[in-house]
Amino acid sequence: MRMFLGAALAAFVLGACASSGERASAPAAEPYASVSELMAGVELPYDTFTLDNGLTVVVHEDHKAPIISVAAWFNVGSKDEPPAAPALPTSTNTS
Repeated sequence: MRMFLGAALAAFVLGACASSGERASAPAAEPYASVSELMAGVELPYDTFTLDNGLTVVVHEDHKAPIISVAAWFNVGSKDEPPAAPALPTSTNTS
């Protein structure tokens, strides 16, 4: 047991001595590209249309894999409350 503790202490001291030396300086990092620069070369074809009930639909077709994805956004919350019916979105919240 003492031999194990002695070996562990020696490893700890040697490790601490090895890491206390000067570190090599890291190469200068290049600045990050802005989102507009990254998106400049990306072309994502899509169709947009509005249904009779006012719902705006955005469709992007990609036939590489048989996958369907649906995402829905709803403008609800205090910022969207009509002045005539305050707290209506809160009272109709289903969560």
